Amino acid sequence: MNTPTDKILVVEDERLVAEDIAECLRSVGYDVVGTAKSCAEAVAQVEEERPDLVLMDITLRGDVDGIETAQILKDRFSTPVVFLTAYSQKTILDRAKVVEPLGYVVKPFDESSLVSTVEMALHKARVDAALRKSEEWFSTTLRSIGDGVIATDEHGKVRFLNKVAEELTGWGAKEAETRHISEVFVVRSAKDDSVISIPAIEAMETGQVVDLAKHAVLVRRDGSRIDVNDSGAPIYDNEGSLAGSVLVFRDVTEAKQHEAEMERYREQLETMVEERTAKLHWQIKMESLMTSITGNLLRLTAENWREGFNAALERFGAAVDLDAIAVWRIENDPESDQTLMSREAGWAKPEFAHRDEEASRVPVTKMTWLRSRTDETGCVAISELSEMPAEAVVEKSVMEAEGIGAFVNLRIEILGEDDDVRLTLFAYVSGPREWGEDNLVFFQMLAGAYKNTVERVAMEENRLALTEQLHQSQKLEAVGKLTGGIAHDFNNMLVPIIGYADEILEDGGNGDYYSEVTEIRRAAVSAASLTRQLLAFSRKQVLQKKQIDVGELVGGMHRLLERLIGEDIRFKLDLDHGDLHVEADRGQLEQVIMNLCVNARDAMPDGGDLRICTKTGLTAEGGVALRLEVADSGSGMSKELIEKAFDPFFTTKGMEGTGLGLSVVLGIIEQHNGTVEINSVLGRGTRFIIQLPADLSKKSVDGVVDVKVNAKARSGGGERILLVEDEPGVAQFVSRALARNSYKVEIAMTVGAGLEAFNADPDRFDLVLTDAMLPDGNGIDVVNAVRESRPNMPMLLSSGYTDDRSYLDEAQNQGVPFLQKPYPLEELYSSVRSALDGAPIDVELPA
Repeated sequence: MNTPTDKILVVEDERLVAEDIAECLRSVGYDVVGTAKSCAEAVAQVEEERPDLVLMDITLRGDVDGIETAQILKDRFSTPVVFLTAYSQKTILDRAKVVEPLGYVVKPFDESSLVSTVEMALHKARVDAALRKSEEWFSTTLRSIGDGVIATDEHGKVRFLNKVAEELTGWGAKEAETRHISEVFVVRSAKDDSVISIPAIEAMETGQVVDLAKHAVLVRRDGSRIDVNDSGAPIYDNEGSLAGSVLVFRDVTEAKQHEAEMERYREQLETMVEERTAKLHWQIKMESLMTSITGNLLRLTAENWREGFNAALERFGAAVDLDAIAVWRIENDPESDQTLMSREAGWAKPEFAHRDEEASRVPVTKMTWLRSRTDETGCVAISELSEMPAEAVVEKSVMEAEGIGAFVNLRIEILGEDDDVRLTLFAYVSGPREWGEDNLVFFQMLAGAYKNTVERVAMEENRLALTEQLHQSQKLEAVGKLTGGIAHDFNNMLVPIIGYADEILEDGGNGDYYSEVTEIRRAAVSAASLTRQLLAFSRKQVLQKKQIDVGELVGGMHRLLERLIGEDIRFKLDLDHGDLHVEADRGQLEQVIMNLCVNARDAMPDGGDLRICTKTGLTAEGGVALRLEVADSGSGMSKELIEKAFDPFFTTKGMEGTGLGLSVVLGIIEQHNGTVEINSVLGRGTRFIIQLPADLSKKSVDGVVDVKVNAKARSGGGERILLVEDEPGVAQFVSRALARNSYKVEIAMTVGAGLEAFNADPDRFDLVLTDAMLPDGNGIDVVNAVRESRPNMPMLLSSGYTDDRSYLDEAQNQGVPFLQKPYPLEELYSSVRSALDGAPIDVELPA
C-alpha cells in the first residue's frame, strides 16, 4: 500500500503517455513530483526532488537512452527504477537487467497492472534500503573491531575482511572475496611447519566454537610470518541453517616475544641458582622466606594484620639472628613539644623484650644525624658503633646505653601519612655485624611489605567504612521516612486533643475535672515534643531560624543545666559573646545542648567535670564557623561505640534510654548545615564538637517573644475562611474553634474540592487555610491556583512535618505563613488573625 510520502518521477518522452501515467498514479494517492523526457531532465529532477521511485521509458530520444539514464541515477543517487517498455527483444532486456530494475511495465498498460507493479517496486525498494542499511551497519561494526575478522559463506569462501584482517593477511578485501579461506588464511605450526586446520572450517563441521592450536603462525600473502591466535564460530540464518562462519584473530607476535623473554629470564635465574655456591645458600633461604612472608601478609585482614606482621618479624628476626626488630612510629607532640616513640609492630628475643615495653609511647631524644641520614639514603646500616661519625654523638651514646652493637634503620613512607609522623624499621644486635649490601635488600623488602600491608589494610578499612556509611545512610533514610510518617499522623491526632483541652480550660472547665483536663493537655503537649524529636531525627522538622548568639543562648540555659546535671558535677562555661552569630532555630539548638548534657551526666554517675565552650572556627570550605564543644570527664567511648553512637534507637542505657538522643542531635545539626564530631578516650572522657556556619556581621534578633493575644486579635468579624484539610478530626476542631470566634468556615477535604469551592465564587472567601499534605496533591497546588485568580489572597499553610512533596520552601519563598502542627488554640487564633491582617506574629509552642 502506498504511503502519503511516496514520491514518483515519470521519465517518458511521449508527453501524452507521461501525463496518462502521472494521472493514473495520482488517482490512487501517489505524489507524482514531475515528468521528464530526457536524461538531463531526469537527473536534475531526481537531484532536486529525491523521489522514492522512477518510472523510466527504456527508449528515450537523444544520445542517452533510458537504460543508461537508469544506471546514472543508480550510481549517483541509488534511486530505484521500474522500466516502461513496448519492446521485448532479448538484447534490450539483457541490457536492462544490468541496472537491476524493480519491475517492468509493458506498453500499452492498464491501470491495475501499473499500480500493482509500482506498489511491489516500492515495497521491494524499502526492503532493499533496510537491508542495505543493516549491511552497512554490520560492515561498519566489523571494520571497527580491533581484531582481524574474516567471514565466509557455507562453502568456506570469503565474503568479508575488515581492515585489520587485510593488514594481517596481506590480502585486500576485493581480492579475497570468493576465494576459499584456506587460500587467504594459511596457518602453520611454529614447531614443525605442518599445516594447521583453520578453526572457521572446523566450526562449520562441528557446529561449535573452535580455538586455534597453540604455536600457530600465519603465513601472509608476501610470505612473511606472524604469530597469531584466533577462534572460529559457525553462523546460522534465521531458520537455523548453516550460513557460513566467522574467524576472529589477532597478532600475538609481541606477546610471544615477551613470553619468550620471560622464559629466557626464568631460565637464566634457574641457571644462576644452579651455579651458586654454598656462599649464596643463605640468600636463597632468605628469598624463600621473604616469598613465604609476603604471601602470608597478602592474606592478612584489618583485624589480624598486626599479629600477622609480628609473626613475620619473628620469622625474619630468627632467620637473620637479630636480637630485636620493630617498626616504630616517631611523632612530634605539639602539647608537650616532645618527640614520642611508640611501637607499631615488633619482635625481640626474650632477654631484650623488656626494652620494647619500656620504650612504648615514651619521649625520645632527637637524633638529628640518624634522621637526616635516613631521609637522605632511605637506609642506614652500622656494622659497629665506631663507624658512626663525630656528629652522631647523641645517637652513639643512646646505642651504647641500650647495649646495641650494630643496627639497621630504614625509612618507611606510608601513602597519605602525616608529615609530622615518621615510621622506621629498626633492627639491632648486641655485637658487631657485617650486614652486606645483598642482605640489606631483604630488610628493604620487609619494610616494603609493611608499607604494602598497611596501605592495603587502610584501603580495605576505607572501603568497609564507605560501605558502612552507605548502609547507615540507607538505614537512616528508611527510619527517617517511617518516623516522619508517624509524626505526621500523630500531629494530626494531637491537634484536636490540645485544641479541645484549650477550649475547656478557656471556658473555665468543670471544677471537678479541671485538673484532669490540665493533665490531658500536658500529656498531649509532651507527645507533641516527642514528635518534634522524631521530626528532628528524620530531618523533616520545620525550622524557625533567626540570628542567634549561641554564647548568650547557652548562658541563658545555665541555671536549667545546673539543675539538670546535679550538684556532684562541676559545671563550667567558656563562652564567646557578641561577635559570632548563627542562623538557627533556638528551640532546636537548646534541645541539642540538653541532649548532650544529659548524655554527659549519665557518663559521670560518680560526678566529674562538664564544660561547654563556644568559639570561632573554620568550615571545611574555609568560611567562618561557630565551634560549640560539650566535654565531660566521664567513662569515655570505645571506637566501636563511637561508630554506632548516632544510630537511631541505639542505646547503652538499657530500658531507660530511647536511643534517639544523639540521632536527634545529628539530625538537627545537619538540618542547620553543620557537622558533629566525637573525640573520646576510654576512661578519659568525651568531647562533642559541633560546627555551624556563622556570620560576624549580623546581630542576634532571637529571643522569646511574649505574645499576648487579646480578644480583638482572636475574634473575627464574619470573615469567610476556606479550610482545606483531609483529616476529619482536625477539620472539625478548626471549623468549630473558628466559628466560636465569629468566623465562617467552609471545609474541603481535597485539593479538587477546595478549588471547586473557591472557583465557584473567588470573592466569597477572605482566607484560605490549607494543609500541606492532601490526598490528591499538596497545599502549594492550592496556593498557586488561588493566587492565579486573586494574587493578594491571604493564605495560611499548615502541616505536621515537611518532605519533598509538601513544597514548604516554595511556600515560604512566596511569603505564605506557616502554622506548625500540633498547635494550641491561641496560636490558631493569632495565626489566622495575622494572616488576615498581613502582620505575622511569632508564637512559641508550649513547653
